[in-house]
Amino acid sequence: MGGGFHIRSYRDADRATVRALLNALQEAGRRMEPNREADMAQLKFLNDRIHGMLDYGVVLVLALAPTVIGITDGSAILCYILAVVHLAMTVLTDMPLGIVKVIPITLHAAIELVVGLALIVVGWIFSDLLRSGQLFFTVMGAAIFFVWVASNYGDKTRVP
Repeated sequence: MGGGFHIRSYRDADRATVRALLNALQEAGRRMEPNREADMAQLKFLNDRIHGMLDYGVVLVLALAPTVIGITDGSAILCYILAVVHLAMTVLTDMPLGIVKVIPITLHAAIELVVGLALIVVGWIFSDLLRSGQLFFTVMGAAIFFVWVASNYGDKTRVP
């Protein structure tokens, strides 16, 4: 009967070895998996103060573009409307450079995402109406989208 005990011991040992091997492989796999949170944190390098400065800069660019680069007609009107809306949103957002602080930073972020993506395509969809500002709106949309991607929107733990 002692032989049966040895067989069971070998089986138990084999199971333990297989479990240890599987655990080691799982641990190695976990270490090789990309750390998505860390990757996203690296993209989020703009704190709220810098974001606010960039927002006021966007307002200036939108307001001055018709005069400085010769945007005319419907494109100029859209520039002025966007400048006023962006200024109002920045002044009213709950962030360091906001003045009244009634718009949550998360809503500010959502609006910037939509506006950034919309501006990328609006000049091409309404090309006859916005011909003089077609490229300008595409570039501004891309810039606003980039700021959206790079901003940490209210995350107090990630201040560069």
